[in-house]
Amino acid sequence: MAESVGLIWVRGVHEEDSEGGTRTGLWEKDPAHPGGEVKVVGPEPVQVARTSRVNLQISNGFIEQCSPPSEGGVPIDKNGNPLRGAALSRAQDKAEKQSTDEEIAERGRTQAALELQAQAERERAEAANNSEESGAPAA
Repeated sequence: MAESVGLIWVRGVHEEDSEGGTRTGLWEKDPAHPGGEVKVVGPEPVQVARTSRVNLQISNGFIEQCSPPSEGGVPIDKNGNPLRGAALSRAQDKAEKQSTDEEIAERGRTQAALELQAQAERERAEAANNSEESGAPAA
């Protein structure tokens, strides 16, 4: 059994398979999951245990953590009851923080990719410059 660290909500990241269908982001049997088994496909939020497999699929970009589903625009608890009062406020604060964290992470990934691209360009330019100086063709 995989070790879990609480329950979270996730959804599948939209990718099409070779036949035009939606790829399964996660399918796992583990007693830590609600009902002992979960399947995450598409944008619908699914509650899962934070198992090592869930963490791996999040890291690999097949699923992403998301806010709980809502009913009429109001978040609901794991039993399907609309959240009210302090619970609603906490859920909204958590969703807002998660959205901000996701935006920051995406900016970080974009910045890292741009830095790698710039480094590769510098290395290519340096290799071309070195080959011109030595008279050898550039790699």
